[in-house]
Amino acid sequence: MPSLDENLTKWTQHGWPMDGDEWSTLGGGSFNWWHGLILPRLAPSLHAISSGADALHCDRILEIAPGHGRWTQFLLNHCDHLIGVDLVDECTQHCARIFASHPTQHEFHTNDGRTLPMVADASIDLVFSWDSLVHAELDVIESYLRECRRVLRTGGRAFLHHSNLAQYKDVSGNITVDRPHWRAESVSASMVDAICGQLGITCVNQEVITKGQQLDDGICIDCVTVIENTPPAPGHHTWVVRNGSFWREIHAMGRVRKTYDLASFPEDKRPT
Repeated sequence: MPSLDENLTKWTQHGWPMDGDEWSTLGGGSFNWWHGLILPRLAPSLHAISSGADALHCDRILEIAPGHGRWTQFLLNHCDHLIGVDLVDECTQHCARIFASHPTQHEFHTNDGRTLPMVADASIDLVFSWDSLVHAELDVIESYLRECRRVLRTGGRAFLHHSNLAQYKDVSGNITVDRPHWRAESVSASMVDAICGQLGITCVNQEVITKGQQLDDGICIDCVTVIENTPPAPGHHTWVVRNGSFWREIHAMGRVRKTYDLASFPEDKRPT
């Protein structure tokens, strides 16, 4: 759980009432999330792979599971060409429609949820996925990691947000935490790191992060993994950071946004 078929059914039937922004409201919206949480984490990889004067720009980005373009709208500003690949045909059609007039070259494809046959070997600078692969079990993650090794140019990077829920299994294989948020139960940060080693690619760093309303529980059921398509150096050890305050960052960001939103209204017309 959740299987590919369950993911296909769930996201086909979702309805997308806010085009994905429904998952960003707590932090003040997707603009806040991108500029306050995601881009600061992504920027070192953009710097590492950039060519030319703009250190936050690369040639080609591949986004896995863009949904309704929640992050695509920002990624398009950081590349010359973007490829979006999603399991749900309605999502790829929606993205193709809403970004039709965007000046950055782009294309969107529907796939089988685990492979990237429409992407050429060694053609991608950055693979990106946020808030989607958290629902993918280990067999899917491993398949995508193999595809990342194939499609990334040498030195290219992948920035992947995935589940860490398997860290919270007991000896009987039962999940020991509440509020799993439909996370994949078979995936952990250490498992992804191990697969990278088996594939001969470098797991640069991992940040295990909290997910949920409880600010002080420190339960890190998610992980952000950064991968580079180079062989691991002799004696390489992945840099792993445990961030039990990630959800506090989101709450604080939302409070700041609300403060400035309210301040923009005349005093006698400010909403309560």
